[in-house]
Amino acid sequence: MVSISDKISRTTHKSIAEAAGIDVSYVSMILSGKRTPSLGVSMRISNFLGITVDELAHYLNISLAGRSRTAA
Repeated sequence: MVSISDKISRTTHKSIAEAAGIDVSYVSMILSGKRTPSLGVSMRISNFLGITVDELAHYLNISLAGRSRTAA
């Protein structure tokens, strides 16, 4: 089984950004813990990586409770 860390390290920030419809710099900020993505962005990233939103939130050590689905 491939870990989330391995999936992310094998994927370029550009690919994640394109799949999520966000800027590459925003991907970097999310992955470095400087920004918390909206639920919608989290869903697009997790779908692209083939993981659940809960797994992504756990990996990023964030809570998505109360986050907007449409906000960036």
